Amino acid sequence: MDNTQVVVHKHFAELAEQYQLLALTAGDYDTWVVQGLLEFSATHEDVGIKDAFHIELIIPKDYPDILPSVTEIGGRIPKEFHKHANGSLCLGAPLEVRMKFAQNPSLLGFVNEQVIPFLFSFCYSQLHGRMPFDERTHGGKGILEYYIELFNETSEIVTVAFLKILAENNYKGHIDCLCGSRKRIRDCHGGVLRKISSYQHQAEFLYDYINCLLHLKKTGQKIPESLISEKLMKLVKKYEQKEDKNEKRGVALRHAA
Repeated sequence: MDNTQVVVHKHFAELAEQYQLLALTAGDYDTWVVQGLLEFSATHEDVGIKDAFHIELIIPKDYPDILPSVTEIGGRIPKEFHKHANGSLCLGAPLEVRMKFAQNPSLLGFVNEQVIPFLFSFCYSQLHGRMPFDERTHGGKGILEYYIELFNETSEIVTVAFLKILAENNYKGHIDCLCGSRKRIRDCHGGVLRKISSYQHQAEFLYDYINCLLHLKKTGQKIPESLISEKLMKLVKKYEQKEDKNEKRGVALRHAA
């Protein structure tokens, strides 16, 4: 076994100890597939829910650097309920999902802390007509909302400008901070920029940047020329030419270019 196989089998053993109706098999293109019935019991604000869903986790060959995708394969959750274009569950903004995973980087942690809360939210919304937790908007708007909170910023334009730095991999600590604080960026927002840059590859920040930019365009906002650069457009074309593992990302980049 190579190192990835060892990690996958170890993590699955931990997962199967708690969820015994799941099975691990080899998938296509050096992936692994976890499939079966996921039984859970959870409580929020004295509301308890016990249920079970047929799920499928696709574990990529680069796991745990690249996270699994999860799909509900029993047909209970409609496509309108926080799903990606390929049918996988949208667990949150991409960076948000990665940062949560980093706190407990295992299949068991991923299922307990991200998959089950999603399934609980669906069940709760079916019973009570509302979400149990704060609901983030889907798509580019939701990604932008997440970064606004992360940067503790009020301006959408400034938020996307910070994201542009990450998409370009062009952090320079000596420049004035984009938020207008009159501080050097290293003494202001530099800390959070440096921190989150370790959680995603440049390609993922480019994906987030493009989706936020598309959202601003759809809302009719005038996009400053400073948010667009020749370097970013070259990166868009570069990533378009590569084999894209995420169909939704590919669509977003094609529209942006």
